[in-house]
Amino acid sequence: MPNRLQQQTSPYLLQHAGNPVNWQPWDEQALNQSKQEDKPILLSIGYSACHWCHVMEAESFENPQIAEVMNDNFICIKVDREERPDLDKIYQLAHQMLTQRSGGWPLTVALTPNGHAPFFAGTYFPPESRHNMPGFGDLLKKIALHYTDNKSQLSEYHVSFEKALNKLNPEWDDTQISTPELALESALSTLQQQYDSTFGGFGDAPKFPHPSQLELLLLGAASNNINHSETCSEMLVTSLSNMVNGGLYDQIGGGFFRYSVDRKWQIPHFEKMGYDNAQLLYLYSRAYQLEGNSRYAEALEGTAGWVIRELQTDSGGYASTLDADSRGKKGTDEESSYEEGKYYVWNETDLRAILSEEQYLLLENYFGLYGEENFEGSWHFNINPETNHELLSNSPQLKESIDATIKQLHEFRREREMPALDDKILSGWNGLMIKGMACAGKTLGHPSYIDSAQRATDFVRNNMWQGNRLLATCSKGKARLNGYLDDYAFMLDGLLESLESKWRTVDL
Repeated sequence: MPNRLQQQTSPYLLQHAGNPVNWQPWDEQALNQSKQEDKPILLSIGYSACHWCHVMEAESFENPQIAEVMNDNFICIKVDREERPDLDKIYQLAHQMLTQRSGGWPLTVALTPNGHAPFFAGTYFPPESRHNMPGFGDLLKKIALHYTDNKSQLSEYHVSFEKALNKLNPEWDDTQISTPELALESALSTLQQQYDSTFGGFGDAPKFPHPSQLELLLLGAASNNINHSETCSEMLVTSLSNMVNGGLYDQIGGGFFRYSVDRKWQIPHFEKMGYDNAQLLYLYSRAYQLEGNSRYAEALEGTAGWVIRELQTDSGGYASTLDADSRGKKGTDEESSYEEGKYYVWNETDLRAILSEEQYLLLENYFGLYGEENFEGSWHFNINPETNHELLSNSPQLKESIDATIKQLHEFRREREMPALDDKILSGWNGLMIKGMACAGKTLGHPSYIDSAQRATDFVRNNMWQGNRLLATCSKGKARLNGYLDDYAFMLDGLLESLESKWRTVDL
C-alpha cells in the first residue's frame, strides 16, 4: 500500500512511497497526529544519492516485521535533507549533542510529540545486531519503551533542548571584530595546521575537497603579502593537482565525485553532487587564471561538459545529484544488483575486449594499471602526473591518442545503466552552478557554458521566483518551500558572475 509520500515531488521521498512503513512528510497533519495519538515521532532524514540510505531502506524499511514495529509505536516521518536543510541542521546538531560524535545520513532521530525534541539519535542501523551495532527492530522497541516509561520527564524536554541550541549561537560581541587582514591571517593559520603536505587537502581519510577552504587559499595566493602568496600557492597547487589527477575526478566522463575514502584521492565515494561540482568549476577557473595550468583547463572542460550533458535538465535548470550505485550494461552478464561505482570502474577483460593491444598498453602506462586492481577487483582510473609528464613529452601525438582512447571508453560506458539522477532543482545549488559555469565560460572563452548558465537563470526566474520571493525547490513541475537565506545569497552570487560574463539587463 502506498503511503502519504506518494503525493510528494522529491525523488528521495518518492523512493519510499511504496515501503510498508506508514511514512509521512514533515507537515501539520503528521505533527498533529503525533500529539493526538501521544506517539513519538521517528524522523528519518536522507537524500536520494545516499548509499547507506539505500541500504537501510532495503534491509529495514522494506522489512514487514520492522515496518510493523515502526507503525505500531511511532509516527514515521521522512525528510529530504536537500529540501529541508533547516531540519537537517537542527537534528544533526542534536545527534552531535546526544552522541558526542558527528552524524551523517541516514539520520535516525526519535522526537517528543510536544516540541519535537530529540531523545534518541543515530544514523544507519542494520536489521539485526552486528558489528557492535544493535538491530533496528529491537532498538525501536527499546526507544518506544523508554518513551512510555519516561513520558512525564520528556514532556517539557523541548525547553532544555532549545536552551542547548541557543548556547551554540552566542550573542554577537562587536568588541571582538577583527580586521579583514587579521581574520585572513587566523584562517590561513588554521588551514596550515590541517593541511596534508604530501597529498594536499585537509585532514585524513575520508577526505573531502572543501572548495570554500581552497578558495581561501586562492585569495591568499593572489594577495600582495609575499609570505601568504607563496605558502598559499603551494598548498593550492598541490591540492588541486592531486584532486584532478586522482580518482576524485572522473577521468573518463568529467566531473568530481563527493569525497575520497583514502588520503591520496585515489578511490572516491561515487556520488556526484551538483553543489560540489559548481564550486569546483569556479575554483579551477580562478586557479587557471592565476596559475595557467593546462590540466585545470582540461578539468574545466570535462566538468562543464558533464554538467551540460548529464545534470542540466531539458527545462534548463540543473538537477541535484547522480547516485553512487548503478548496474552494468543492460541485457548482458554485467547487469546485476545495484553496486557502488559499477558505472565507473573497469576490469581488464572489459578493457581488452574494447581496445586494441596498442590502446590497452597506452592506458596501462597512463593510468598505471599494474599489479592488483584498486577497487574491489576492478580499476578506478588515476593519473600519475610524474611518469606521464615524461611519457607525454616524448611524443606530442601521444596525448591525442590517449584522448581518443578515453573518448572510446566513454562511448562504451554510456551503454551501461546510468546511476539514478535526482532531478530535483534547488535554487541555491543552481545559483552556485550558474556562477561556476559562467566563470568557466568566461575563463576559457566558451560561450556555450555561459549560455548554459543563462538557461538555468531563465528557469529559476520563470518557475521559482514568485511574488518577489525565491522558492527553494522545484520537482515534477511544482515549485515549493520558501527559499532559505543561502538560496538568496548563492543566487545573487551566481547572477553577479553571470552579468560579468555576458550582460543581460533582465538578470540585473
